[in-house]
Parts: sequence; structure tokens; C-alpha cells
Amino acid sequence: FDPRGMRDEAILQLATGRDVLLRQLLDAIHERLVQPGTLSHWLLTGNRGAGKSFFLRLLQAHFAAHFAGRARFVLLPEEHSNIFAAHEFLAETERMLSVEQGATGAPPSWKVSQPDAAWTQALDSLLAAFSEPLLVIGVENFDQLLEQAFTDDADNARLRHLMSNQPRLMLVATAVHGHFDEQYHQRLFRQFEHHPIPPWDGADHRDYLNRRAAPTKHTPSAIQLARLEAYSHYTGGNARAAAVLAGFILDEDDPLAGALDLDAAIEKMSDYYRDLLKAVPTQSRKLLDALIRGGEPASQSEVAERAGARQSDISRAFAWLVDHGYVNESRLPGAKAKQYRARDRLLVQYYRMRYIHPGQRSKLALMAELLADTLAFPDKWQYANRYMADG
Repeated sequence: FDPRGMRDEAILQLATGRDVLLRQLLDAIHERLVQPGTLSHWLLTGNRGAGKSFFLRLLQAHFAAHFAGRARFVLLPEEHSNIFAAHEFLAETERMLSVEQGATGAPPSWKVSQPDAAWTQALDSLLAAFSEPLLVIGVENFDQLLEQAFTDDADNARLRHLMSNQPRLMLVATAVHGHFDEQYHQRLFRQFEHHPIPPWDGADHRDYLNRRAAPTKHTPSAIQLARLEAYSHYTGGNARAAAVLAGFILDEDDPLAGALDLDAAIEKMSDYYRDLLKAVPTQSRKLLDALIRGGEPASQSEVAERAGARQSDISRAFAWLVDHGYVNESRLPGAKAKQYRARDRLLVQYYRMRYIHPGQRSKLALMAELLADTLAFPDKWQYANRYMADG
């Protein structure tokens, strides 16, 4: 599932749960054209796998139909491998305007001796490279770009001046969170409008399943649609995980064969989940391990006990997991204490397979939670009898 490699037709066919946000952004771009002095820039935030990359591709697929001749859209590469100085951000933007003609661009400078002159020259060259009144620049991982290319106060001042004074440029950036825009003592304080990417709910999952099935002229069965309710809970609204699991629902009704698909899907997402875990601070990662390894749901005091600490000791590190969407909180009927469990159940599946029970031979054991959530009791009985008869 790589939005960058998908045709526009496929992007439009599969777009799910983003209509309101897309309309708001298209209206904001239209406002910039009508009133050039309204210098708004967008920052799309959401956990990894929430659909930020897909949304930028969705904007790209819609753009010409709405703004042909009035504005252009350019989408920078997902990783910024040749941007290590402020002016190189502008140069890469200009390169992507003509990338279809084979423009490869220049490697990063070993040393920038005159950063002011380099910035001014790159900006003048970029503005001369397009004739439309407005260029909308899609930039993924904007926080990483700042750390890599805008390394001092002077660099940030140049970027702030551009965002505050250049009517022909509009940034639509993505990041896991927008903390870099919330520090009042920093140059970029409040330069963006923040727009979180909403997680999918059950209705979004059903809509996506129908969209996935449509090209094959296949209509999901009532049982498959019902299972989506459990899957929406299983993925925690993570669009990327849901896209992987949709194939499992549509293509395989046999849980044992489906387990192989799930195993393969998790293998494909291993790099994604390793990065997801790497992004967790050390103390918070210890608590996430205690939560998953010791069983869910669990109260915060239970997690603290598993980690050999007091609840007051872990409160800040545990709050990080909740604030960043790794952990959900709920309250059982009649209970006083809040209960917590990892939001992305596929992440839990990965964690168990890789770190808790590596080499587990029984695929059904690995899928126990998923099967419990998605199969009705008569189906479990039916499959159990079949597998027992088959040895």
C-alpha cells in the first residue's frame, strides 16, 4: 500500500473518510487565490499510518480539476535525502516542478559560505519557475526537515519571513505532531493551521472494504461487513493497518490460511512497526512492554506494579503513550479505575510475534485475539471440528 506508486484513479477510488478535511483544504487554497494577502499554511498531524501520505496524494489527484491555470501543486519526496541547508529546500521544490522531464537536481552542498545569498537566489529561481499565481507545496515529515535543514535561528527566520510575506507560496505539511509550531519562543510559533487526520471509525472501514471490492465486481458479504466492526477496533482507526487487513477479509474465509496472510502482512509492515516503537521514549517504551507483555486491559497502577514502580513514578511517561495515540483508555461498567490497552492491535500482534513468542508454531495461537473478535461462536466450533478432523 504505497500512495506514491498508485495511479490517481486508484487514489480517488479508495479515498475514505477524508471528504470534509479535503473540502476545507480546497476552500483554503481558493481563499488564498481570491485574497492573496491571506497567508495561511496547513499542518496535517496524525500517528504513523493515519493516512497523511495518502491525503497529500488525494489533494494531488484533485488539484488540476479545481485549480487548472490558477495554481499548481508540487509534492516533494517523502524523505529529504538531499536537503541539508535552507536554500536546498527551495531548490528541491523547483526540481520537482520539472521532475517528469528528468530533472535530477544537485547533491547537497558540502558547505554553504553565503546562506543569505543562496536563499535569495533559490527563492528568485523558484518563483520564476512557475507562472501561476500560487504554488502549493506538499511536504511530508516537516519536523524532520526542520531538524535537518533549518538548524539555526537565521534559517528559521528566513522560513518565517517566507511564510508570512510570500503570497505565491503555500505549504501543506505533515508531521506526527506539531510541537515545533507550539513553542512561543521559537521563530515558527503559530505559522501553521493545525488539522489532525481523524482515525477511521466502523463506517469508514465498511466504506473502504466496499471500495476495495468494487474493481473486482465483488460485493462483501454480510459476515465480512460485520467482521469490520471488530477490525475497526483491532486497528484503532489506523488506515494503513486497515488497508492491509481488508485484503485478509476479502480474500480469505479460512482462518488458518488467513493466518498466513496476516503473518505476511505483519512481515511487510515490520519496518513501519519498528519505526513506530523506536519513536517512543525509553521510559514510555518500558511501560508499553509491561502493558502488552502482562496482558490487557490493565490499570495504570497494574502497569506500574509490573514495572516495579509506583503509579506516581510512571504517570508522565504513561501519559506520553496516551497523548501520542499508542494507548487507549476506557472504564469498565461500575469500575472506578481506568483501563488501558494498546490502540493498534496489529502492533500488539507484531509485538507478540517478534518479541514475546518468536517462532510460535501455531498460527491459530498467534491469531487468538483476532479470531475471538471476528468469528461467531458457531464458526469457531465449525473450524475447530474441521481442523481436528484434518489433524
